[in-house]
Amino acid sequence: DVIQPQLAAGRRVLVVAHGNSLRAIIKHIDGISDEDIVGLNLPTGVPIVYDVSADGTPSNRRFLGDEDAIQAAMDAVKKQGSAHK
Repeated sequence: DVIQPQLAAGRRVLVVAHGNSLRAIIKHIDGISDEDIVGLNLPTGVPIVYDVSADGTPSNRRFLGDEDAIQAAMDAVKKQGSAHK
């Protein structure tokens, strides 16, 4: 209700949120299932860029930044859920 009208007006939109909030937005935009969204690894502090067509349909999602740094950030997020023995 908020983001789509801004995109339709040709504006760029910046959303800053916690990983779980971002997962909810990505789930809605990309039509990801409940089962699959759980496995989406969002590296902390790495911007996600969506390319949006003229009709407002997202055509591409990508992380913005150095690929090695992004992978390291994703690995760090993955390890957060690991139990230490």
